[in-house]
Amino acid sequence: MWAQHGGMTAALDDTDRARLARGGAAALTAPEGMALFDAALGAAEPVLVPMKVDLAVLRAQAPAGTVPGLLRDLVPPPRDRTEPVRADRLADRLADRLADRLAAATGADRSKLLLDVVRREAAAVLGHTSPAAIAPDQVFTDIGFDSLSAVELRDRLAARTGLRLPASFAFDHPTPSELVEHLSGRLGGGHDGDRVLAELARLESAVADAGPDGPPTGLGTRLRALLARVETAAPAPAGDVAARLESASAADVLAFIDDEFGPEDPEGE
Repeated sequence: MWAQHGGMTAALDDTDRARLARGGAAALTAPEGMALFDAALGAAEPVLVPMKVDLAVLRAQAPAGTVPGLLRDLVPPPRDRTEPVRADRLADRLADRLADRLAAATGADRSKLLLDVVRREAAAVLGHTSPAAIAPDQVFTDIGFDSLSAVELRDRLAARTGLRLPASFAFDHPTPSELVEHLSGRLGGGHDGDRVLAELARLESAVADAGPDGPPTGLGTRLRALLARVETAAPAPAGDVAARLESASAADVLAFIDDEFGPEDPEGE
């Protein structure tokens, strides 16, 4: 990213620059850019990325595990070996807190709570200091969202809700109000059965995001054991998995998910 306005950076406004800065990209002056170009000409590597990185920003993000994937090797991992475990659980904890608040709310209060979350996260992405800058019925693309900022909003809301959201979700549901309606449907209506299904959706997302190592060892065995408990508690027609899950004990299913993916005590207590 060039420091001067014009040319390749002519279309960038203050919001765009703030977003890039949050990702660790610092502005390059013309002399710095030319020095990097000269260095690249003398390097043996076939592909190089000339950029100025704000390492302080990346170090601040490291404990929370939010350093962009391509830049993670530039900052050392936290010294405390238990820190990666706590960082991996950060999104789950945020989602747990929101889930608890939603479970305690009903009807219009649930929609109001979700709308506040969406507006706050959208305001943060666009660099506003208050969610009041985001009106419920404003179209995201009309207030400054593009594909990159939509992905950032997606990541923020995924962390808050625990849901797996597509990159196009802000365009599929183009206003905060429409997005809240979609999220409300995904998160369930606050009853035990809805909460169980919402937690299962989070479990599905966690398994899908398990990475190259795959899901934890023994997960399949535990899931089959859970299904056996569901079938014993309330038999349902073969193949109707959703009906079986809805009729399961909420405590049983939530306890299972918490045991498998919940916060871990670093001392093993």
